[in-house]
Amino acid sequence: MFSVPMRSTLAKLPSGIVLASALGPPRRVLPYPEPLASMLPDGGLPRGAVVEISSPAGLAASAHIALEACLAAQRESRLRGGESAWCAWLDPEATLNAPVLAYRGIDLDRLLIVRPPREKLARVAVRVAFSQVFSVVVVDTAGVPGARSHLPLDPWLRAARKLAIAVEKGDTAVLLLTDTRAERKAPLPTAMRIELERPGHDWLSVRIAKERSGRITPARIVAFPPKEEEPFLFFPEEPSRPPLASTRRAEGA
Repeated sequence: MFSVPMRSTLAKLPSGIVLASALGPPRRVLPYPEPLASMLPDGGLPRGAVVEISSPAGLAASAHIALEACLAAQRESRLRGGESAWCAWLDPEATLNAPVLAYRGIDLDRLLIVRPPREKLARVAVRVAFSQVFSVVVVDTAGVPGARSHLPLDPWLRAARKLAIAVEKGDTAVLLLTDTRAERKAPLPTAMRIELERPGHDWLSVRIAKERSGRITPARIVAFPPKEEEPFLFFPEEPSRPPLASTRRAEGA
């Protein structure tokens, strides 16, 4: 409730000036570590939404980003005084490796791995998302890293809509890992699309190609995999020859 003088003052403000409360509730995001955080429009991955992470031939970097999202969710939950958040990973090709996950810091007791037949992947993914018990749900449609997927993405047009409906009122972030080269008749109806490329052996190109508010970004280059003790290196545009850098290959990548 505003006082009379304040109401009088607010009434005289130009039409283009509004109270912050009129902008709606703040966007719900899952905090993400740098350097990707500074590339994302809200500094993190949107909760209650579906994010497509697309890379050619199931680039292993897609899985790396998804793992970091699970780590971020579990870490945030513990910082709030609770247990590690539950995450789910739908892995029809059985590409995950438990020792590697543990090495990267994933709480294995809070990670549900589901390995449905590929023909049932979409249906199982929707059921997992509707459960509303997972902070992050990763759905790997790309398959084995390095092997091009010959399965079209058209069935995921409908599945992505169902996934969005399943999580829109909650805090779950659904990450769809897709093959950029997979056949599709139309873009998937996701809240965000992150495109990855490898311009060089130790470099990763990251581009926000789609965002629900239209905040897309040009490709940026980061060192990948990064040294844990050093910050990421940035380049505003993709160079023809990324500069040489000493980076440690991430285990399992």
